[in-house]
Amino acid sequence: DLEQLVGRAMPKLEKPENVLGVQGQVWSETIRTAVQLEEMVYPRLLPIAERAWHKAHWEAAGVSAKERAQARDLSWQRFARAMTEKELPKLSQAGVHYYLPPVGAEIRAGQLVANTAYPGLTIEYSLDQGKSWQRYQEAVPVRAGVEVWLRSRAVDGRNSRLTKLPETQP
Repeated sequence: DLEQLVGRAMPKLEKPENVLGVQGQVWSETIRTAVQLEEMVYPRLLPIAERAWHKAHWEAAGVSAKERAQARDLSWQRFARAMTEKELPKLSQAGVHYYLPPVGAEIRAGQLVANTAYPGLTIEYSLDQGKSWQRYQEAVPVRAGVEVWLRSRAVDGRNSRLTKLPETQP
């Protein structure tokens, strides 16, 4: 629910006819090159466009909060999968420099657990500071004292920025 996300009550929309569309911000003060601009805009522009033209059935009045949450989550999973399988390859083919989300990870009970915002991106990890990379598919045991590096990888071979987990403690 948006109010929980924002942390306060949201005012009701009194005149929906005054809403003309959506917008997405890009702050250009630090953008120096066309490549930087593309990386700031893509693929973020695609979900903005999706939300602008498509009204999901779960947004309708009368849908319970539980149904809305379940349907919203399922819609996100489908959208994220389509981004990975269809849209990112199209951007690659067009030569667009786009942003790849970094890997989210943690060590739980001596096991590396990782994921990424777009299912279908390959997750790779290194236990030797990037000398060799292995594909992550399930939890991986990690010895104490080892620093873990992670990255997501697109089908065209481009990588996200590195995520570095600090050395695990004994």
